[in-house]
Amino acid sequence: MKTRSTRSMLVAFALIAFSARCGGSSKGGDDTGTDADVDVDDVSPTDGVDTLDDAEDTLDAANDLTDVADDTLDAADVEVPETVTISGQVWSYSLMMGTTYYTEPVGGVQVTVRGDGITPGDLTATTLDTNCADWWDLGTPFDCGKFTIEDVPAGAEIMLKATAPDAGDPDTLSGIFVAGSGMHQVLVLVDQDLIDAMLATWSKTQNAANGMVVGLLAQDLNPDPIYEMGNPSACPDAPSACTVSDFIGEATVACTSCSEIVYFDSADYTNTDRTNTDPAQSLFFILNVPASDMSTPNTISVTHASIAMDDVDFAVEAGNITYLLLMP
Repeated sequence: MKTRSTRSMLVAFALIAFSARCGGSSKGGDDTGTDADVDVDDVSPTDGVDTLDDAEDTLDAANDLTDVADDTLDAADVEVPETVTISGQVWSYSLMMGTTYYTEPVGGVQVTVRGDGITPGDLTATTLDTNCADWWDLGTPFDCGKFTIEDVPAGAEIMLKATAPDAGDPDTLSGIFVAGSGMHQVLVLVDQDLIDAMLATWSKTQNAANGMVVGLLAQDLNPDPIYEMGNPSACPDAPSACTVSDFIGEATVACTSCSEIVYFDSADYTNTDRTNTDPAQSLFFILNVPASDMSTPNTISVTHASIAMDDVDFAVEAGNITYLLLMP
């Protein structure tokens, strides 16, 4: 797992110097040795201080400025930008037979934060490979595919990118979201073999200059699922038995710059005539989406008879996948 470098912020303090100039007066005597009577009111000041009271007021003001400077420059009062930690897990869709796919968590995947003002590569992590050989039979939470990225600026508009371990497979982008505390993101890598099989079955063509959106609508996200071989419970009926559960069926999606939408049909994977999501497996695919970045994102919206969902912005890269887990 890659180590993360910690950056330090250097806070420079400005010192305020105050100087005051004091003036005095002298007495003089005549040849007779008698003192000269001088009226204080007749003395013309040369330093701009008319009276002793005025001088004291000036000194008090100087002390007040010093106090303000001390308070302002107190290191404890310097505000440091707040950061958060983003956690998540990377899974993969891979081909089994026909267009049947298999899902599993993936270790050794690099996940990077993208966003305005964030230098590419500065905020990154590699998914854990612990328990990747037997995650499906542990009967306990497992770490395979999990990652954490620290020092993400709170409130920053960001997205994540998972780099496919195999150079022949597409990378995956998340949707665009605002970084906050306690956030858990799921990303899915899709094998190119599975993509090719699906396109052939559907008689569709994906232009290499465009990207593809893979989406899933669900009610629940479980950061610590428990899988156990032989457990009769299956998604979406048992949230504790899967990462994503309670699929949202009979919903429609629409987005800017989108034209070819295929709703997955769990009863007949060759069918492309569905007009909404399948309640048993609420996957959808949007083909040939023009490339766009975070400055000019696409927006996807979901319509459902009884469930309201916020719109989600997303970017698209040529030849890659944008994976959107859409939840109420």
